[in-house]
Amino acid sequence: MSARAAGSLDPRDRLGIDELLSAEELAIRDTALFVSDRISPHVADWYEVRYGIVWGSMGAARAAFQTALDYSKTRTQFERPLAAFHLTQQKLANMSLALSKGLLLALHLTLRLGRRKDVGTLLSQQVSYGKLNNTREAIEICRTARTILGANGISYEYPIMRHMNNLGLRL
Repeated sequence: MSARAAGSLDPRDRLGIDELLSAEELAIRDTALFVSDRISPHVADWYEVRYGIVWGSMGAARAAFQTALDYSKTRTQFERPLAAFHLTQQKLANMSLALSKGLLLALHLTLRLGRRKDVGTLLSQQVSYGKLNNTREAIEICRTARTILGANGISYEYPIMRHMNNLGLRL
């Protein structure tokens, strides 16, 4: 029987179910209540302002691009730097274009969506579009950078794989 006085009702356990639960089940219930009471009310706000991911993904992409660019200028094949080959140039140009577009989108989101947040009209879907686009572009930039580095793209010496993993990419 509950430690409460007869006739008093525990607002958290109106039906007296706690008496039927094991210590483990009570711990699970308490964890769920903690999440419900302390975390869930803030999720929407945290979600809405997470457009920093739009910038962060481009930071990873920029690092991967710069690594590939530097590598392609110094690594030689057939007595020429990799950057001298048209296929490598095309990859670098496409990465540069995707990176520039992603940075422009991040800037737009920071300015436009930041203003919407300030006046209370920001929708989580608007942030999601930017996060989805820039994360996809960043993953593709990392993949392409990895192809330029060949087997070195998976070594500890170059950060490509670290950036890919940070973006959630699994090979």
